Amino acid sequence: MYGNYMTQPSMIMSGQYQTGNPYLDRLNAMQAAQMPQVNPYQITRVNGRNGAEAFQLPPNSSIMLLDESQPIVWLATTDGAGYKTCTPYQITQYQPQPEPDYNAFNERLTRLETMFDESHSADAKQQDSKSTGSTESTSKSK
Repeated sequence: MYGNYMTQPSMIMSGQYQTGNPYLDRLNAMQAAQMPQVNPYQITRVNGRNGAEAFQLPPNSSIMLLDESQPIVWLATTDGAGYKTCTPYQITQYQPQPEPDYNAFNERLTRLETMFDESHSADAKQQDSKSTGSTESTSKSK
């Protein structure tokens, strides 16, 4: 009677709820066409801050964007109102730590031990000569 804007009870019971509002249907179609469909398994590349800011996202979403001009990854997030925040993160290639050379370590430890033993034995000889010298001086004074 009124241009089929009312839903029929049989459609509601079967789970097929139709709004019947052509304006809302057209708005949803336009919004879906406007937002780029991003494959989550694909690397999205941008050029600098301007490229990250220009990338369109729906409200309450986030994406990592790889910068082609610098070693930077942009984390672009939007809040419920659709306001975007782009945060840059610097990336570098992973360099594994080299394995320690235990043979060089053992050689260095052996050298340090011999140096310590030599200095310790030299100190002991000096103390022995001082102690024998002090006993001789006390015996002479008697």
